[in-house]
Amino acid sequence: MDERTEKPQKVEGGRAAGRPALAFDAPSTGRPVDAFQLEMIPGNHYGRTWMVDVQPSFEVFDLVLLVQEKISVPAEAIWLLHADKPLYTLNSTLGDYGIRPNSVIRSNVRFFIHGARRLTPYDVCFPSDSVQGPWNEVVIPSLVDKYCDNADRLANAHAAAQEMVLQIVSVDDESGVPVLGLFAIRGKDTVQQVDVYRGVGEVRERLSRISPAAADQAADLLASVDDFEKVSSVRRAQRRLAAVRTGRGAVFELLEQLNQERLIKKERDTAVSQIKKAHDCTVAQLNRTIREKDSELQRHVADRKAKAALLTLKDNTITSLKQEIAAHRTQIDRLEQQTATLERERLTDDRLRQCGSAAEIECIMGRADEEMGRLPGFKRRAEALHDEMKRREEESDRMCVACKEREKTVTLPCGHVCYCEECYRPILSGPPERPADGNGNGDDEDEEMAEEPGPRCGLCRKPFS
Repeated sequence: MDERTEKPQKVEGGRAAGRPALAFDAPSTGRPVDAFQLEMIPGNHYGRTWMVDVQPSFEVFDLVLLVQEKISVPAEAIWLLHADKPLYTLNSTLGDYGIRPNSVIRSNVRFFIHGARRLTPYDVCFPSDSVQGPWNEVVIPSLVDKYCDNADRLANAHAAAQEMVLQIVSVDDESGVPVLGLFAIRGKDTVQQVDVYRGVGEVRERLSRISPAAADQAADLLASVDDFEKVSSVRRAQRRLAAVRTGRGAVFELLEQLNQERLIKKERDTAVSQIKKAHDCTVAQLNRTIREKDSELQRHVADRKAKAALLTLKDNTITSLKQEIAAHRTQIDRLEQQTATLERERLTDDRLRQCGSAAEIECIMGRADEEMGRLPGFKRRAEALHDEMKRREEESDRMCVACKEREKTVTLPCGHVCYCEECYRPILSGPPERPADGNGNGDDEDEEMAEEPGPRCGLCRKPFS
């Protein structure tokens, strides 16, 4: 048989599944009574020969774990030989293969295995979604990994008609203290965690409320474990804990009832959380809508204020220009009067001859030069003001006579263009109808009142429709 292609198999219902608990002698030595040593020889891997302490009740898998801890190779890659015969069945005991004191075991490594990982204590722990509770029912899956015997321990406890089983669910990484769960057996592959114990102290204190004998037995068993970081130590402790019978008591019934109430509370809290989340989403959406509407309203108000300010500025500018025009016209009238006076008093040869001295003539010449120098500047200012007023009047003529904001676009039947499209439609539709009074009278309530005028041109006042 080719030992490189044949893989070890784990047989259901082997002797190891129901072997008795290990017996220890005096606490001073801490060694099993029937312990002996085996010589381990490296086969196809590097290393030196070493000795291991075992018992006939040890399983092949326990020996594989000892080799794993020694050479740091994944258990899946370890292949053991005794008397040139491979040890195929992992849950068979050393006694089943006739292994006795001073026997020699050869360890080989199958290097062709890829992706193999080193086992950890969590590989032999019972699964637990949380050690806080409340706990739902947990289904222990079938053996996907041939080195995980959780399903075997549960099946054996169920077959032995145990109602509860105590198992290690995790090991604290910092302190190395084991965390144990008390499970109610619901079926051959289904359990429900009903309580949790952290360390030996809590096991002895709290489990005694259900079964004092089971609490002492479990606490002593845990105290005898040398290292919870080793897979072999945890696995042996799991097997022995599975055989501890705790029974059912009033405290267990209360724990089970408490867990059911916790489950109901958890469902209610989930429903309340969902309702609250939906309410918060609705409120947030309403707040966003309100903020958007507020922003839109503020933009409209700002636009209206800007338009009003622009209209006010235009009105003020027009008023100021009109005042300047009036002032310039007054000055023009004054200058025209002065010019007329100068024309009337135009100097003639006779008038100049009447001057009694050269100084008087020089004074008259100075006054004439001064007036002639002012006239060109005044003329330029008058022309600039005239152009500005003409431009503004033309711009005002282009605006709608109703809103004064948009340009005229609608040509009326009379030929005038005086309204924009936005103002033309409401003007064309006419004023709103008057509501009828209590006697049923409407627009004809007063026979002498003249008819409402229709739309008219803003320039020639001719009606149109």
